Amino acid sequence: MTPQQPAKGKVLHPTDIAKAISGKICLRLVHAKNLSSLLGEFFIIMEVNNEFENKAKEAVNNGSLYANIPHRLSVIDRPEFWIFPLNILYSKFRAESDGSQTIGSALYVPDLSTFAQNNETLTMTYRNQYDQNSYVLIAVDTNDMSYRGDKFVNGEGTTITFGKITDENSWKMFFVHLTMQGLSTGERCEFTKIA
Repeated sequence: MTPQQPAKGKVLHPTDIAKAISGKICLRLVHAKNLSSLLGEFFIIMEVNNEFENKAKEAVNNGSLYANIPHRLSVIDRPEFWIFPLNILYSKFRAESDGSQTIGSALYVPDLSTFAQNNETLTMTYRNQYDQNSYVLIAVDTNDMSYRGDKFVNGEGTTITFGKITDENSWKMFFVHLTMQGLSTGERCEFTKIA
């Protein structure tokens, strides 16, 4: 498999999304510039019918979840890192009781010192930048390109995700599934009011 760079999308600010979401549903793809800051947020906004719109609004009120797709990790003289993500972002969007809208996000960054190779399995740990006791362990079996992601919040397992990578789209879908749970209860994160 020869990985390709992810396609770029139109960059929109979260407040633009909040304005656009009425009557529409948005799917968000986030690409990262480096280990600690985001290049931009990539959104797809599509029209929806009234029934779906009501379900979408209900989901926002209950705390909507967004799946995020990172860039691949690229480190000079370490080509084996290319199969890992640059970072992992979990987020959750919600409507507050005062009518405002808030997004919470937790960025997990790679701890390069945790990289290990055991036979054909490569592993690396990603730590929550707000809490080192929360982390994601990514394991890749290079024989069949199967991925496993284990998320731990405050030291307790919350999610296990599996995927077999056959092309760039299946790599992206693995991270959609890994991050679609969004934030977990008690997970340290940053809150940003967007409307």
